[in-house]
Amino acid sequence: MTVSSEPPATVVAGGLVYLDGDPVAQQRDLRLAGGVVAEVGEPGVRLAADGAALLDAGGKLVVPGLVDTHLHLWQTPLRGMTADLWAREYFHTVHPMSQYYTPEDMYWATYAGGLELLAHGVTQVFDYCHSVNSPEHADASLRGLRDAGIRATYGFGLFERESATYADRAHRLDDLARVTEAVAGEPLVDIALALDHAYDDQAVGLARELGLGISVHGNPVGLADQFAAAGALAPDVLWVHGNYASERELDALAASGASLSLTPDIEMGMGKPTAIFDRAVRRGIPIALGVDVVSYACADLLTQMRLAYALHRVIDGEKERARGHVPPHRDTDVPLVSTRDVVRWATTNGRRALGDRDHQGIRAGAPADLLLVETEPWGLSLGDPAGHLVLQTTSRDVDTVLVAGEVRVRGGRLVGIDGPEISARLAESRDRLLATRDLALSTH
Repeated sequence: MTVSSEPPATVVAGGLVYLDGDPVAQQRDLRLAGGVVAEVGEPGVRLAADGAALLDAGGKLVVPGLVDTHLHLWQTPLRGMTADLWAREYFHTVHPMSQYYTPEDMYWATYAGGLELLAHGVTQVFDYCHSVNSPEHADASLRGLRDAGIRATYGFGLFERESATYADRAHRLDDLARVTEAVAGEPLVDIALALDHAYDDQAVGLARELGLGISVHGNPVGLADQFAAAGALAPDVLWVHGNYASERELDALAASGASLSLTPDIEMGMGKPTAIFDRAVRRGIPIALGVDVVSYACADLLTQMRLAYALHRVIDGEKERARGHVPPHRDTDVPLVSTRDVVRWATTNGRRALGDRDHQGIRAGAPADLLLVETEPWGLSLGDPAGHLVLQTTSRDVDTVLVAGEVRVRGGRLVGIDGPEISARLAESRDRLLATRDLALSTH
């Protein structure tokens, strides 16, 4: 796919536009130009085309593109590999596979994974990469993100693998600086530091020097304390999971302005303490969402939104029963989370977590990253439009996806994509990876 740097102006006409704060979705036109929303029309008033391309959104719900803040795209060829595993079995099954990846494997995994996200309505992703085994691996992943045409932050991981060609830690950090310079000025791709289960003063210092965001697998007890003691907690930190964090650590995260990425399928499906959802919300920690491991779950953030909402209802119900309340009697803090909250987590909070703190929802100047949801044949459901998106929408309803004003999905299908070739390439990659693993195991 060729990604143009300056897509033509477009008027998205006749859609039911969801503006956070409005109780209903109203028919508005949007003018997109220069990769951003240039104008939001008044309800029921058509914008003049003035030479712009017209995109008919009649009857469709128009919402900000979804943002996945924690995903390991290198695992795309291994989809389903951990379906029946439990807890830490994942680390002993999937992670060793990364040592067998070639740069070519990384390209097809990242490219195909980016396209899968787009097909599910995700316009932006944090690709947290455990598999940066060489400069060539990093370059292949970045090329895959560019060719997919998704807005992406490439999380450059410092994870050691047996097959890695980096001479030492310093060589890895030098390459982090190299790729940061290589993408400088690109409209859709940027770089962040991805840390795993440990504080690294040298790496954090370099990331700050380079102006990079920092994402952390934050489950070890005491890790947030280490960051806080070093003065390293800040709004540019994206904490992930945090299931085992102490009360003091969560208070420190809340005070720092750091975001928290929660991945409902993994928190629930791998047996982690799910109380983090309630504990974080009550402290006002900005929550964003992610799929995490595509070797376990489908890269469908709509499903994660519904799971997050349902999980909060379960937590609320347990608390109410403990208080002796019987429905419809309830405390004023129940339910704690609304569908509108969940939509914010998956859209504007995601943007904030990945560094964009200025653009909330659909407004003039915001990136023209949009999702158009088909509402026919049943029509828009009653109640808040956020309720329709969270509880009535599936990936089958994804009709149109735009990134920086350029159409990536139309009529439910990826634009300009050779599906059979991608499928064949992924199958070749998967078969080779598994064969290489089996051979390595047989010789030990």
